[in-house]
Amino acid sequence: MQNSSTNGNSSNPEKNYGDKLAEERTDLASLRTLMAAERTFSSWIRTGLAGVGGGLAITNLLSFETPWHRLTAFLIGILLIFWGVAIFIYASVSYFYSVKRLDRTTNWKSHPVRLEFLCGLLIILSLMALVISVHKTFF
Repeated sequence: MQNSSTNGNSSNPEKNYGDKLAEERTDLASLRTLMAAERTFSSWIRTGLAGVGGGLAITNLLSFETPWHRLTAFLIGILLIFWGVAIFIYASVSYFYSVKRLDRTTNWKSHPVRLEFLCGLLIILSLMALVISVHKTFF
């Protein structure tokens, strides 16, 4: 006669508790990974906002006497705005890739629609600020 612990019978309460504990720990690890992805996303967004803000400050607030300095400051400001927009795009793609990878490996599904809207809005506002800066500088 075989022992119930050696034949793989699931009536062993210690094994059921161990399985539940392992599943709970896996879920907690997945949540920690999701929170880490959200922190990374917010850091990238903060960096992109700094780039866009710096670009707008350089193009609109600094004034130089020589045309060469004005043109150089304008080009640097435009590059900073484009850099910020590129960071917004990278942050959203990286975050959504991480979430999709977590969705494949866990039982729960996430729907980060608000973050998609936020990234799209930031990109549109940054590009609008770029157009306003160009229009203000040349017209």
